[in-house]
Amino acid sequence: EVLAANGIRVLLSDKAVPTPLVSFTIKNKKLSGGLMLSASHNPPYYNGL
Repeated sequence: EVLAANGIRVLLSDKAVPTPLVSFTIKNKKLSGGLMLSASHNPPYYNGL
């Protein structure tokens, strides 16, 4: 929401997705970059959100 409010185009998933999906989407949609919040090897509820 902060990025979008500053004029940056944002694609936001409404559910948890696998980390490799970010790389796939960046390449597939020819985007400049991506951001993934991950809980690493911990359960998803540890992702800090």
